[in-house]
Amino acid sequence: MATPTALAMVADIGGTNARFALTDLCSPKPELLQQQSLRNAEFASLQHAAEQYLASVGVKPSHAAIVEAALDGHDLVARRTLARFCAVLGSVAGDAVLIHGARTVMIAGGIVPRFLPFLRSSAFRERFLAKGRFAAYLESVTIRIITHPNPGLLGVAMALRAAHQLESSA
Repeated sequence: MATPTALAMVADIGGTNARFALTDLCSPKPELLQQQSLRNAEFASLQHAAEQYLASVGVKPSHAAIVEAALDGHDLVARRTLARFCAVLGSVAGDAVLIHGARTVMIAGGIVPRFLPFLRSSAFRERFLAKGRFAAYLESVTIRIITHPNPGLLGVAMALRAAHQLESSA
């Protein structure tokens, strides 16, 4: 009798490369199968990179895309995973504010804007504020989510525009 398998796609998304692999959830020990590293710059989005990976390995895993599964509401493990991510993000953001004395937190990246309602209803803010005697200070900190699809390019364009305006007025 064949051993049952439940293939899941796993990914490690960095700034330059996205690393993908399959893993068998029924395996007695974690093992990465059919690993590939794809350059992010070669794809319009993470979804396109994931589709390319899956096409190249010729497998449709039974588990993947934690955010989509969590937001769909049918996958309890995915919802718990996303909830944990939001809570940890809140804790780390609160720590960063206290370390740097920030008055505003800007959260950038492609994933958080995809689940803003979930983030707002999660433990993010509770964990952000859970810093004992510093909670009152953290209450006054503004938290913003950058939703522009290319914030880095927009920032560079704004900086160059400001520099050009300074040169033109001199």
